Amino acid sequence: MAMTRKPRPTATVSTNTDNGGVPVAGYERGGHSPKTRTIKSKKKGQKDITFRAGGLQASTGTPKGQKIPAGKIAKALSGSLGPKAQRQANFAKNVLNKGE
Repeated sequence: MAMTRKPRPTATVSTNTDNGGVPVAGYERGGHSPKTRTIKSKKKGQKDITFRAGGLQASTGTPKGQKIPAGKIAKALSGSLGPKAQRQANFAKNVLNKGE
């Protein structure tokens, strides 16, 4: 008995529950998530920087909309909150110029 495969859908449109299920332009074909932010490069030949906003807040346990305390940023920079939080803190300090 031969197994039959289900036909693949031809054109799917991804929907995002954050915006009420409205199709998101460019996202259905593997584009960036609507939760990402992009920093345009200033020099010719450099790629744009794309990242998820709020990642360091989630890693430090800071509620959304509140500023991350300096002590938590220092903990993240030292690596005591894990390697992902350390990378996020370094990115925030160097690229976003936060946490002087």
